[in-house]
Amino acid sequence: MKITVLGCGSIGKLWIAGLTQQAHEVQGWLRIPQPDFDVNVDSINGIPFQQRIIANQKTWLQHSELLLVCLKSWQVSDAVNALIPHLSADCPILLIHNGMGTLDELTLPETPTKRAILQGIITHGAYQQDQKVLHTAEGITHIGPLNTTARQYGYLAEILHQALPDVAWHNDIHTISWLKLAVNCVINPLTVFYQCKL
Repeated sequence: MKITVLGCGSIGKLWIAGLTQQAHEVQGWLRIPQPDFDVNVDSINGIPFQQRIIANQKTWLQHSELLLVCLKSWQVSDAVNALIPHLSADCPILLIHNGMGTLDELTLPETPTKRAILQGIITHGAYQQDQKVLHTAEGITHIGPLNTTARQYGYLAEILHQALPDVAWHNDIHTISWLKLAVNCVINPLTVFYQCKL
């Protein structure tokens, strides 16, 4: 599968590493364009990963079968709206972030077959230190449809599960989003208070 990962922080690099291990064709998309970049993860599926990954190739983007977005919710709309005109009409967009409301901020063309937009909520723990991603906690990624067209993309859960387990499909992803929001309201202040990295 040909995939573009938009947002190459710690979570984006986890996905790049896992998907590359599964022999998918993966490129990164960086805010400041460059032809390639290094992905170094201490452990992905029990194996260290270090590889140079291509980036910001427009032809690759045009032929992508999935746009995997790993940005903070407030970064999503500007970044995705800039790429939508370059995607094929049948390329689904999976937004992996723990925020809400980004669908309303996307500029989607009004066509008979609307583009599939999916939401992902992730609980893996990871952070970057000295150019290396430290995968500190294995978790689960919940994905589901944000619009009617996206309901036919349940098969993505198994593809993504093979790359970075566990991945679960939910027909009602909004409930999971609200639960994650409630959890974050408790955890985020505690991580600041106790100066936790995750």
